[in-house]
Amino acid sequence: MKPFIFLIIISIIFSCNGDPIEPISNENIISLNIVDDTLIANGEETTSIQVQINKYAKEEFRNVTLEFKGGTVDGKTESTVRRVNDSGFVEFEYLAGSSSGVYNITAKISDGNSTYSSDSKLYLFDESNSNVITSITLNDTLNTLADGHSTFSITIEVNNFPNKKVRISTSEGLILANMTNTSDLDQINNIVTTEIRTSQTPIPHDITIEVLGTSYQSLISFTPDISYPENLLISPSSWTIDSLPNNQIVCNYQVNKNIGFVSQNIPINVTAFQNSGTIVYNGAFSPLFPKTDNDGIGTITYTNSSGLDKSLPLYLVIEIEGTNETLSDTLEIDVL
Repeated sequence: MKPFIFLIIISIIFSCNGDPIEPISNENIISLNIVDDTLIANGEETTSIQVQINKYAKEEFRNVTLEFKGGTVDGKTESTVRRVNDSGFVEFEYLAGSSSGVYNITAKISDGNSTYSSDSKLYLFDESNSNVITSITLNDTLNTLADGHSTFSITIEVNNFPNKKVRISTSEGLILANMTNTSDLDQINNIVTTEIRTSQTPIPHDITIEVLGTSYQSLISFTPDISYPENLLISPSSWTIDSLPNNQIVCNYQVNKNIGFVSQNIPINVTAFQNSGTIVYNGAFSPLFPKTDNDGIGTITYTNSSGLDKSLPLYLVIEIEGTNETLSDTLEIDVL
C-alpha cells in the first residue's frame, strides 16, 4: 500500500519599497510521508514518519508538532515535538499499539498566528484477519484519475466462509453494483469482485471489507491521480481599473476537460504586475490561495494597491497545471 502525501502549495508575491522581488511559487509549506502505512497491531511493528517543510521557513515555523493515535512516538501517546534540520526535514519513529483501526497522523507548524498542516492515515490490522480472507487485490489502478468518471475494481478471495456476504464500503466515489458507497455482495466460487468509480478528490479512497457473520474487517486504500484540466476560461468584470488603491476586478474562471471532470483542490496561481523593463508586482488576490472546486468554476478578486503607473497596462496572469502543459491566461488591463 503506497503512502499518500498531502501537500499544501501556495504562491507568495511580494515587493519591498517598490522594488520587484521574484514571487515564490508552488513551494511546499509542509508535507508528511508515512514510509509504511500498514502495520500489524501487535505492539512491535514500527514505521518512519517523515516531515518536510520549506527549508527557508522562518525560525518560528521550524518546530514540528506530530499528532497521532494508535501507538507511541518518543514514548508519548498523542503528540510530540521535534525540530527540523537545516534542510527542513525531520523524522519520527512510530511504534504500533495493540488496537486495530485507521488512525489519522497530522504534522503541524505554527508561528502563533498562522498554522500549516499535512496529514495522512495509518492502518493497524489484527493478525487473525488472515484466517478469513485469502487475498484482496485492486485492479486497473494504473493512471486512474480522480475525475468522477474513471473506475477501478477490487477482487476478494474468501477462505472457509463460502456462504457469507461480503460488505464493501468506500470513503470516496461509488460502488457501481448499486451506485452507493456501501454494497453487500454474494460470493461466486469464493470470489467477490466489483467496480468502484472514483470521486473528484485525489485523496485515499479507503475501501473497507467485511465478511458478514464474522468479526473480520480489513481496509485497503487507493489514491487516484489528479485529473488536470484541458481548458481554462477567464472572464474579468472590467478591462480597466483606476490607479487609486483599493479598486477591484473580479475574474470568473472555469476549468474543464473533454472526458470526466477536473479534480478538486488543484492550486491556481495568480499574479498582477506592470512591466516597464522591470517587473513590479502590485495588489493582492482573494482568496489568497485559490483552488478548483467540484464544479470547476469560481471567482478570484484582484484589489490594487498604490503605485500603479497610468502609462503602463496592468497584467493579471492566472495559471493552473493542465493535462499536458501549464494552462495560462494573461489579461491586459488599462490603468486610468
